[in-house]
Amino acid sequence: MNVDFRQAGLPSVLKYPWSVTLRIYFTIGGDDLRVKPGGTDDFMSYPSDFIVGPRLATDLVDLGPYRHVAAVTFKPGGLHRLLGVPVTQFGRETDLRMVLKGVDLLSERLQAARNNDEIRRLIESFFIERLQYATAETPYDKAVAALAQSNGNLPINKVAGWANLSVRQFERRSIAALGLSPKLYSRVLRFSNACLYKEAHPKMSWYKISHELGYADQMHLVNDFKSFTGSTPTEMDTAVSMRILTGIEGRVNRIR
Repeated sequence: MNVDFRQAGLPSVLKYPWSVTLRIYFTIGGDDLRVKPGGTDDFMSYPSDFIVGPRLATDLVDLGPYRHVAAVTFKPGGLHRLLGVPVTQFGRETDLRMVLKGVDLLSERLQAARNNDEIRRLIESFFIERLQYATAETPYDKAVAALAQSNGNLPINKVAGWANLSVRQFERRSIAALGLSPKLYSRVLRFSNACLYKEAHPKMSWYKISHELGYADQMHLVNDFKSFTGSTPTEMDTAVSMRILTGIEGRVNRIR
């Protein structure tokens, strides 16, 4: 993301609801991120380069007047395989320098990069060099990938069987690899995907979206919205916190 919020006429203080996605962020330009975690009164500054673990609260995020950042989004269990560290050790933010060597040098190179293509190449090279330390893919990883692909709409006992694990073993493994129990992971994933689906299909009713995303009925979707945002889907339709999920993407430069 590379955006001057004032020039673009976009809000820079935004709400982010619950999420299961794990990301690494590299700040290339602008001030460090400031976040007001859900349930707290004050903003806290994040490191310039950091890991974000699962978010189980609605946070208020201040991106500042200008922000240039590159993000690496990991597939389910991918960060755990790369670092060999239980995801539960990563809270709302963890300084990347505490878990990966060479971040300072990479950060300098990113800030000197001429364009997004060079930024992408630098980041890819950084992680490719570290793949030799990643653990091999296991049946568990393939099972979790199938669970994510289904939007969390698979019975946990069935997915555990694909992983060659008992349900209890699968739950313990998921807490280490995903940072959440498989049941909660499935709920938050389905909710996040419903929000993204609404962004892509703004005229589609929440009733239809609930069926598209595998909810048993619309009330299950409404209940998840209340649990994860404190609002109903209809209230979120008119809130900035809904549009921020992906609405900025069409107006900024993004690295793919």
